[in-house]
Amino acid sequence: MSMSDEVAGATLQISMQAGETALSVAGNVVNKTIDNIAKLLQALAAKGRESNGGKDKVSSTDLSDIKPGAVKLSELKKSAMKMGDSLVSSENGFTAEDKKILLKKAKEYGIPIAFQNEKEKDNHYATVRKSDLQVFKRMCTELMKDKLAERPKELGNFKVQPWEISHLTKELNKYDLPAQFGRTEKGEYFCLYDKSAEKTMMIARGLFIQKCKDINATIAFDRDEQGFITLKDLKSGKEISFDEIPSKEQLAVQINEKFGYNDLSKADIVCAKFGEEMLTGDDKKKFFSSEPQNEFSKIEANVQLEGENLLVKPYSCWRVTPKTDEVPKIVYRDDDGRFAILDPGKMTAAQMKEELTAAMGITDKKTLDAMVDKAVKVDDYYARQGDENYIFSKQFAKDDFDMSDPEINKNMYRTDENGNTFAKSLPVDSVDCELERTGKDSFKVNSTVQSIEKSADGTAFNHIENQTLVLSFSDKKNALKELTDMLKKQGVPESNAVQIAKECFNRAENQSAEKVILLEEIRGDKPYYGENSELQVDFKVGNKKETISFTDAEKAKNELADKFGVSEEAVAAAVDKADVLLTERQSDVLKHFGFKNVDNWTVGEASEVIEKIANNNWKIPSYINPSKYEPGSIDFKAMERGAALPGAKAPELPKIDVPVGRSR
Repeated sequence: MSMSDEVAGATLQISMQAGETALSVAGNVVNKTIDNIAKLLQALAAKGRESNGGKDKVSSTDLSDIKPGAVKLSELKKSAMKMGDSLVSSENGFTAEDKKILLKKAKEYGIPIAFQNEKEKDNHYATVRKSDLQVFKRMCTELMKDKLAERPKELGNFKVQPWEISHLTKELNKYDLPAQFGRTEKGEYFCLYDKSAEKTMMIARGLFIQKCKDINATIAFDRDEQGFITLKDLKSGKEISFDEIPSKEQLAVQINEKFGYNDLSKADIVCAKFGEEMLTGDDKKKFFSSEPQNEFSKIEANVQLEGENLLVKPYSCWRVTPKTDEVPKIVYRDDDGRFAILDPGKMTAAQMKEELTAAMGITDKKTLDAMVDKAVKVDDYYARQGDENYIFSKQFAKDDFDMSDPEINKNMYRTDENGNTFAKSLPVDSVDCELERTGKDSFKVNSTVQSIEKSADGTAFNHIENQTLVLSFSDKKNALKELTDMLKKQGVPESNAVQIAKECFNRAENQSAEKVILLEEIRGDKPYYGENSELQVDFKVGNKKETISFTDAEKAKNELADKFGVSEEAVAAAVDKADVLLTERQSDVLKHFGFKNVDNWTVGEASEVIEKIANNNWKIPSYINPSKYEPGSIDFKAMERGAALPGAKAPELPKIDVPVGRSR
């Protein structure tokens, strides 16, 4: 390559950034998830602006709030947020001289650019607003043509395949090597570099080529007649299979985890090779696209709660399930682009309020209470909608079986270990599959089949057989096969077994990757929640329900963890929900008697005062002034109190009705 006029355009590797990310995040939310959510919100906001009712659209760059040329990254972020734009960064490194030329061109074209480089590294990386990307690409094309025209002998080049560019870029960045990629008028792609670094460049390229050779020798792809695609590591024999194409990023994670690679770039190359060799048309385009939506299993926008507090109206609410962990999140976003990510299943009310304050600057107590209340109720609502995902049941009739099939007829009899033979009315009468997602990539199926049998003397009884499998989501083909084979052995006809296996897989996949604890009901031995009340709380996880004594909160936490096998965060969040619900009920009682500022009292503080009122014939003791009383201002334990008067009757209190199945 020696003639600059052969260059058709620069090929840039870019990564999308959010205009602003949350100021702080809860410790249980990984950075990758936050980044993906930020990108998603920016992308969907941009689409919303494009759909403006068919009005004429004008594309332009707003220069009024920021100068063209060199700017700080913080200034560029602020500008992008103001415009409702996002940021993109070049993954290709530029030399210091390239940086100067690009900044000069940026002033001429009127766009701002923020350059960054790591300490003790020579490469510089550019960040621009997404609306300026096409202009930036034009500048890079001009830069490449100018260099080829002015100093062709100082430059080297080699041909590349389009799919290799992103991986070569990462390899070159490891060695801090600046390079540009371009396309010729003939449609060929090339890498352009300075000959001063040619030796190191060839070493980096050689390592990449060797990596590709290793992959060619150890990875095989296959597509069967049913449409299942299988990726097999020939060294370990491990497989990944699917019938719906995952995103490139998601497949790379699966490859890394399943095949045990310690080099993520190797997984990226496998993905690129897979996309080039196995995909065509829209499937290929979607696989290689960088659309943020590809990184989410589910996206529910503009979530509204019936009768929700007016204080939450200014904030858009989303429920998203990132593929990074497959755990649903509630996301709030304001008009300035600031957002907070809440996980009500693992965060207490206090933690969610802290996150809203830190990420979005919200300090008003009533607003925080309303936003947390909505997040909890939305999370609870969707969790309950998925009850059917924990079990699959089917009753069989005679028409379900082809009795002319010898295999079916064989299942009409069963011989036990003692040689006794039993005749069945049907090969199987019913099947019940309990489904439990045990992690991001695994689930358990406990299959119970029942059949009515008769012994030799004509005695009829119900025979039950149970089998369990633990399967992988990332190897869907084998998971469905194992599940189908198990059901067939239990007497289920093959056609039914195939459909049941698919349904069980889908239902398990629709469960959250982390167990969600739902609060069902709170019961007490008294019509109020006083200091000595015996409390029972019904909790539910999946299709399993347990009653936990709540008189001692610490014991309740241990019992929850033991019975449901959930994380400490999930236990703390569940106990907090029960505390909030109890506190609200107690607050209504205390407000009835004229106490002030009771919303912030703890369950113990409220219980202590309610008990004293109850024991005083439901009258306020003379030593308590409701309008001035504050928790701790009276040492009740140091005072002797009489028992409640015999036959004392509690006055009518405000009705406090919390339906079964509602949690806070």
